[in-house]
Amino acid sequence: MKLLERVSLLLIFATFAATSTAQEVNLKDLLQLREIVSIEEDVEQNVHFEIVALDSDSTSQYFLSLGHLGVGNNIIQFHVDPIFTLYIKLGNTLAESIERIEELIEQIKAEPGTATETTGYISLGAPNEHPETVTITTRKPLLSRHLQFSVQRDGYIRATDIRTSQLKSLRTSLKLYKKLHKKEA
Repeated sequence: MKLLERVSLLLIFATFAATSTAQEVNLKDLLQLREIVSIEEDVEQNVHFEIVALDSDSTSQYFLSLGHLGVGNNIIQFHVDPIFTLYIKLGNTLAESIERIEELIEQIKAEPGTATETTGYISLGAPNEHPETVTITTRKPLLSRHLQFSVQRDGYIRATDIRTSQLKSLRTSLKLYKKLHKKEA
């Protein structure tokens, strides 16, 4: 019975999330999106990060996909939206993308509470034309450090975070990808 209640609540929240942020899915962008590198650490908790390229004409734009966002405040986040993904633009080349990830790794070393802003996209499937301001905050709960990516919306916060080790893993994978795909670099 508890499983039925949980599934019902999840469906209600997912429906609410999908209808409250009605966005059009651009099929053309979905077809032009390709995964470059990916790390998946916890399948049950849906911890999945990837770097994707959005190809258009003869150019590519690279994005860090931070997975699904929670809903709540700075302390508690409920992960009830399995639909929308947060994308952060890294750059137009692999070199720019590696440099941007290195900047994020440096930001993790900053004093906890240090915040910067960047442009991000919360969308279904692929980054869209509706940029949002994303606050990147350095956090240090207990023994680890991570960056929290958050978007303020209608009195609540949508957020996700990434640890130092995850960013370093993405950077290493991206450097290897760059060496293997010299034409794309």
